Amino acid sequence: MAHARELDILLVVPESPYRVDLFLQQPIGFLYAAEILARQGHRVSILDLRVSERELGEYLEAHPVPDLAVVTTSTYDLTQCYTWQLATAARAVRELRGHCPRVAIVGAHGTLDPPLTLAEVPADYLLVGEYELAIPQFVAQLEAGIEPSNPVFRPAGKLDLAALPVPDFSRVPQRSYQSYLPVAVQELERQACGLLFANRGCPFTCSYCYTAFFGGTELRLRPVERVLQEMRCLKRAGVDAAFFLDYTFTAPKRWLHELLEAKQEAGIALEWGCQTRAHLVDREMLAEMRKAGCRWIWYGIESPHIASLNQAKPISQQTADRAVAWACEAGIVPMAFMLVGFPGEDIEATAEWAARQPFLFSLERVLPRYGTSLFERTGVRIGGMKSWNELEQAAAALNPDRAEVERSYERLIQLPNYFGNHLPGNTDSLWLEVAEPALELA
Repeated sequence: MAHARELDILLVVPESPYRVDLFLQQPIGFLYAAEILARQGHRVSILDLRVSERELGEYLEAHPVPDLAVVTTSTYDLTQCYTWQLATAARAVRELRGHCPRVAIVGAHGTLDPPLTLAEVPADYLLVGEYELAIPQFVAQLEAGIEPSNPVFRPAGKLDLAALPVPDFSRVPQRSYQSYLPVAVQELERQACGLLFANRGCPFTCSYCYTAFFGGTELRLRPVERVLQEMRCLKRAGVDAAFFLDYTFTAPKRWLHELLEAKQEAGIALEWGCQTRAHLVDREMLAEMRKAGCRWIWYGIESPHIASLNQAKPISQQTADRAVAWACEAGIVPMAFMLVGFPGEDIEATAEWAARQPFLFSLERVLPRYGTSLFERTGVRIGGMKSWNELEQAAAALNPDRAEVERSYERLIQLPNYFGNHLPGNTDSLWLEVAEPALELA
């Protein structure tokens, strides 16, 4: 069927305001959106400035002017913990607006607060919601010759994960996406790592986690065969390991069993890791996961005392201990996400507990993100703010004694099984911000 108007579309991932040498994910949301647009007859390119050998200006000079450029404000596009720094996205938008007839932005920021986001990142349009739904619907209007009158575009309906196509991973330099991955207990190696997304949403409501962008508590599953197809595509792209970004990968137990069984039958030689909660695994499940190629697992532990810290996560220390021990027993390398700065935590007891564990752990300071119940508790009001960066004052509102938080942080990163102590170079922060001058707001 002929299209009324085929468009040239450029999807841009801006430079990251954070370190990219430790953990770099392929832009999976853009890859899915690009595949949908290509099947609709449009010409689509992805420019990831985190890995590109060319700067944006050089790329624009060497290529035809696109009909539409779309910039993501989230350099880690489908993670539930979005970044706060939008300076590089704003810079990319400004440069594109001097070159392209239309520039739009997508991401969690604009979905949460369009006015605040457009004030800092002055695009022509802001597309609300999941990339794979919002971008194709917006393009369909342009294809039909309809120029939206409202700068904020809200798509209709809900994204059907069963209809989501397998992306063409060759649109990006797949082997450029490298991370430090566990190869044994407390042993890391930097290697190319693919990214898989088998379900979206999370059935839980932890106070500090933002999941509304991806469906909130509704857990949507992709067909098992579609996930296997993506695994095969990653292997063809020369990748031997992949990470499931699903927030609670082991929550849909029947679906998980079907996937593990099907992967073994298919004989796909792809090792993988995942993330989940400590109470969503058992000994038999982990043994089956290992047989199907699972090499490592990240547990969202946060604190061994999280059940008593009023954060809507009633998982006991005993449950965490058991999940870690079962992973080791199955031959899966355990890893742990931890947070520091919850009011009422006994940091010495936490440090003593963590030091006894066989896992490596990453560590972040508690930072209440806009859109979470933890942020609501702070009482911070966004009226009058001009940038997302200003929202970081919410952290101080949560716990005024920032000096104590820093002392706790310094205490924990001294432990030998802190993730950063197993990496080359200065890694006192896994998300060390890149120095960048502040941009004038439009």
